[in-house]
Amino acid sequence: MHEVKNELKRKQEEQDSDLSPRVLDGIYNAIAKYLFPQHVYPTQSVLKETLQSYMELLGKIKNHRGSMLQQVRTAIWNVFGSERLPALQKNPSAATIVKWKESREVSDCHRLLFELKTADTFWVTTIARASFTEVAAPVLTDEHCAFTLAVCDIILKPRSKGVVCFDKRMKCHIAKYLADYNNGGPSYNSSESIINDETTAPSCEKETQQASDLETVSVSQGSGSILLSQDDQDALFSTGLDPDNYNYYDDNY
Repeated sequence: MHEVKNELKRKQEEQDSDLSPRVLDGIYNAIAKYLFPQHVYPTQSVLKETLQSYMELLGKIKNHRGSMLQQVRTAIWNVFGSERLPALQKNPSAATIVKWKESREVSDCHRLLFELKTADTFWVTTIARASFTEVAAPVLTDEHCAFTLAVCDIILKPRSKGVVCFDKRMKCHIAKYLADYNNGGPSYNSSESIINDETTAPSCEKETQQASDLETVSVSQGSGSILLSQDDQDALFSTGLDPDNYNYYDDNY
């Protein structure tokens, strides 16, 4: 600031009576010269390094998110047990997944997500606690429980024929269930509301056209046939649902 004052003083002494735009521009330029660094904008090298760091951070976030999804998936079977929730073979066909979702056991487990296991603990809270260690999450937050419920709902919901946790679909579920937790706890009506929105007037935009196909595929109740070729069905539904070793989400989440 001392240098700025000296420069202003010098300009004023040289052009004491001249307040023309040329003189004023000179004053402004002098101030800018001292107040701003010589390189206002980053170099290409700096931009490249920053972008690379950003992409690495996104990769770590995605890996962490995928890890959380796997933890919840494992916890679902650990909490319900194979007696209550039947397992699936690795890389099942579309028809196998549809049949599994239509079973009474899966429907019952889906219902239990919204019910109390004990006097003050929901089933989904037990799954969340089994998903996140006490070291990582000493206290389960509403966000932990809403995330867990979103994954469980997508996997177990009988009316939804898919099990892939696409990004935007997860966001829609989490937002709905966070609102539930702010109003006392998870609500089965919210699950029904979400699937109704997805099948009638989609408010949860699908991640890709494949996701849209996954949710709107039509199943004939009479013959059991699906209105897609078997190869197309398997491409859409094959998710590796195996209780010991599978990955049910894809690279879009």
